[in-house]
Amino acid sequence: MSWTEVTLVDVCKPKQWKTIPISALKKEGYPVYGANGVIGFYDEFNHLEETLMITCRGATCGTINLSTPKSYITGNAMALDDLDRELCDIKFLYYYLSNRGFNDAITGTAQPQITRTSLSGIKIPLPPLEEQRRIAAILDKADGVRRKRKEAIRLTEELLKSTFLEMFGYSSDESVSIGELLDKGVLLLHKDGNHGSNYPRTSEFGIEGIPFLSANCFSDSGEMITDNVKFLSESKANKLKIGWLEPSDVLLAHNATVGRVALYDGRYKQALVGTSLTIFRPHREYLLPEFLFGVLRSEMFQKQLAHNMEQSTRNQVPITAQRDLKIKLASLKKQLKFKELFHHVMNISKKYESSNQESENLFNSLLQRAFRGEL
Repeated sequence: MSWTEVTLVDVCKPKQWKTIPISALKKEGYPVYGANGVIGFYDEFNHLEETLMITCRGATCGTINLSTPKSYITGNAMALDDLDRELCDIKFLYYYLSNRGFNDAITGTAQPQITRTSLSGIKIPLPPLEEQRRIAAILDKADGVRRKRKEAIRLTEELLKSTFLEMFGYSSDESVSIGELLDKGVLLLHKDGNHGSNYPRTSEFGIEGIPFLSANCFSDSGEMITDNVKFLSESKANKLKIGWLEPSDVLLAHNATVGRVALYDGRYKQALVGTSLTIFRPHREYLLPEFLFGVLRSEMFQKQLAHNMEQSTRNQVPITAQRDLKIKLASLKKQLKFKELFHHVMNISKKYESSNQESENLFNSLLQRAFRGEL
């Protein structure tokens, strides 16, 4: 079966449309697409059919989205208009461009951008239209499985949050500050990985040594992402006096990805944290790690983090500012009840995470094979 090669501009006309001011957006109407998906609604649309669009400026430059019919695509995305649907299937093109990426089409350093000119050189391999549709249908099925498994993980996370809320509520009444918990010995340690001038240099990391954990080593649900773990040479690690982890320490991301929470499972014999994480080490006679994990993820606590950032206009909540934040305590009996539920839900979540990774691997494998003509 022969494949032909065309350029992107042979099959469509990239165009940036007029951008709608935020103040003009409405609560209902036709969906309006900005740089990263739907940003609101409007009483007019500029695209009758579903249309591909590429984020054309900013940090997410190169992200590709597919609009719904009757939508408005703003100038923050490059609309791939007038697609020749007798030559190119839109879902085939979506998957091909998603897999290919646009690194070679992005220009600018301070402000990354994609222009019509930079897209003109992108080449698209096209099998016959029926074969494109067959490939797109296979990828659709695999993508559907992947999305369902991601949704299952999200629902599991929501179950834990909603159960915590049902058991303990949001209210800050009878709450106590982190500083007070330290003074009373309820918290044994509240320390970040700010190693100051002794902070490790890039050259001091390698493929072996002491695990060095940062905020990006954990997912939003608190699962460890082992591929992101760096390893610090033992000679350097032994010079660091703070940031050493113990099993069941609770970790809070306080820099960049502020608000992410994890319960360290002690999988490494020794491990350190970097400057983006704060260690909370509870005294287990008064405060269980599982309960503390739930408290730090609660809406009450997360709102305090957000409020602190708004006041300081910085995307971080330093450890000194954390000491003023408050959490609500509960009886040990109630904490134990939540602990039991926590481990039950986390076991389910781990199974979903494993299943999700398998579906991700399958989808990525199918993508690679599809555009090599091997499906």
